[in-house]
Amino acid sequence: MMLGQWWALIPTIVGMLVLTTLPAFFWTRAHLRSSLVALAVSPAIVFAVLSLLSFVFDACGIAWERAKVFPVLGLFTLLGAVVWLLAAAKRASGGHLHAGGIVHAIGTRRPLGEKQARVRASTWGMITLGSFLAAMPMLFRADPRLPAQQWDSTFHLNGVWSILHSHSASSFGGLADLYGGREFYYPATWHAFVSLFATPTRVVLTANASSIVLMVIWVVGATALTSVLVPSRSAILASPVLAGLLLNMPADNLTMYNQWPNASGLALIPGVFALTILVGRRFAADCELGLPALLRHLPLSFAALFAMLGAISAHPTSAFVLAALLLPALLPASWKLIVSAIRAGARLRTLTLGVFTFLALALPFFALTTDRIRVMGEYPRAGISWGYALSHMFTPAPPFTATLAMSMEIIVQALLVLLGIIALVLLSRTSHPLPLWPIASYLVFCFLTFLAYAPIGEFRTFLVAPWYSDARRIMGAQGLTMVPLMALGFHALATFLFQRFSSSRLHGAHIAEESAKKSGALLARWKVDVALGLVLLLVTGLGAYDARAAATDYVYDPDHLGKPGMASRGELAMIRRMQLLIPAEAVVLGDPIAGAAYSEVIGQHHVVFPQLTRVSPQDSPETILAERFHRIGDDPAVCEAIRSLQVTHFYEDEDGMYYDFRRSSRYPGLYDVDTSTGFELVDEGGTAKLWKITACDPKE
Repeated sequence: MMLGQWWALIPTIVGMLVLTTLPAFFWTRAHLRSSLVALAVSPAIVFAVLSLLSFVFDACGIAWERAKVFPVLGLFTLLGAVVWLLAAAKRASGGHLHAGGIVHAIGTRRPLGEKQARVRASTWGMITLGSFLAAMPMLFRADPRLPAQQWDSTFHLNGVWSILHSHSASSFGGLADLYGGREFYYPATWHAFVSLFATPTRVVLTANASSIVLMVIWVVGATALTSVLVPSRSAILASPVLAGLLLNMPADNLTMYNQWPNASGLALIPGVFALTILVGRRFAADCELGLPALLRHLPLSFAALFAMLGAISAHPTSAFVLAALLLPALLPASWKLIVSAIRAGARLRTLTLGVFTFLALALPFFALTTDRIRVMGEYPRAGISWGYALSHMFTPAPPFTATLAMSMEIIVQALLVLLGIIALVLLSRTSHPLPLWPIASYLVFCFLTFLAYAPIGEFRTFLVAPWYSDARRIMGAQGLTMVPLMALGFHALATFLFQRFSSSRLHGAHIAEESAKKSGALLARWKVDVALGLVLLLVTGLGAYDARAAATDYVYDPDHLGKPGMASRGELAMIRRMQLLIPAEAVVLGDPIAGAAYSEVIGQHHVVFPQLTRVSPQDSPETILAERFHRIGDDPAVCEAIRSLQVTHFYEDEDGMYYDFRRSSRYPGLYDVDTSTGFELVDEGGTAKLWKITACDPKE
């Protein structure tokens, strides 16, 4: 059990949570009644601030380091606190701020009553439970000192390491070291964030700590989203656990697949979504009151736009996730407002709403036609089969180890979603209807998941290009659409059981309290919720813990690695000894797919190939070494490339299969190297050896 290894990371995890919430919390809290929604959206705003700061720092030549970034965030926090205090004082006096200030509908704040205090305590208690259940596989199975051995994870770890050395964190070139010094756009906000808490020797630890932080952000955001959509207290309290136990996000996206920037964007989406819904409701409510009434909502509108920017800066795919989530809500609401404006003869309002709706619908489809998105769609990932697509579209599940608990988890999720849909349809016909668009949002992602797995051509590629045609990325967002529906389904099932087994069924749902006391048969509703929750947790094996734990081992346990694995425990130990055995200025050449890429983040030495994908031009020194290094004894160009790149050591490993190809097919020059002359053995571990290159030394 690895839980003991995580204790030392508690200060880092707490610090990350504080940094992602506190700077923006006061700003949003000044305009929101719900502290939960304010906390949920704050990380997205902070990510936006970090993204903009990284660009400004880079443009001004300011080093990206905590000593310079933290004071700026501290000032941002202080200004927000002043705004919040002024708003609180204004509300306490019974007034409201003018346009651009606090929305007067929030009303005067009063001290929490006993009931409200219990509600908040229970909500945060369930959020804590949901976060712990989400993190259990990491806390119990993953050693935080070890890297996640996955293609993308290796790139991201070395990305953080390079930022710590270059002190440049801009998405427009901050990760240039991973591209041979060439500046490329790559979403580097997660890397910039992690680098503020890391040192070169603690990158792996800090990156793994960020996984726990992202799980907490996801659970808080999903709970806030449910609280915005569903009025039921039992549904809101169930949502943190339901969100934490989803199999794709956070389980797959932060363990087995482990793509930190993409997972960051997903983790931020729920809070952004919740705030956007609230802003939309306020605009819809005051749309007929004219421009002065609408101007009062500008501060919160800017907060929502800034939060969107934060999610998109974490990963651009978030823009398309938000579009798929929001359009089902926006289109019917806009249609109602347009019809109302037409009937009222308000031509300007009609035109404005029409243009806004058209742009909201057209811009995502226009973005799908851009060159950058088309390139993402060209990633060689074909569909699987019609049957596989149909079987996964409604109940998303990653390729985890098939266990009984995982099957039960999928079945329970499907049943709760179905119950939630039925309950939502029935409630829409009551005097206090709930909106039906959450069902449409869920079905949109069902369709996208179906397309990603289906064996069809250009239409599939066009629509799922933002996700690299990868269903596992789409299903993370699909899980978010399921949370409110499952929570409502849980509420409906608990209500049925309560009415079935309590004395209230004798006289209907609204039995008089005195009568219930006399009969002694009143059953507390919360007990039914707790009992049902425990039963579902037991039936699903704590949310398919065994499958989630196996997925964690797949990339974190060097003794039981899956297909993405690159370095055994012995090889990792050898890499770690590099810090002591070779000079600090040494540069290591080796196949990154064989584990040589870890020479940076673990061995603390620069490498020629810091990522698994070859990105060097054909005539570059890197390409010469990748293809012809084994000819070092008879090809002068090889030594010229070695001197050009200042290479001093060679990381050698046996050839073998990686996924469905041989490692030597990607880096042929790094295999079958004759090390009998021109090399001096420095160390070895597992099947790998570390050599000092002497073949290119000047001849005496």
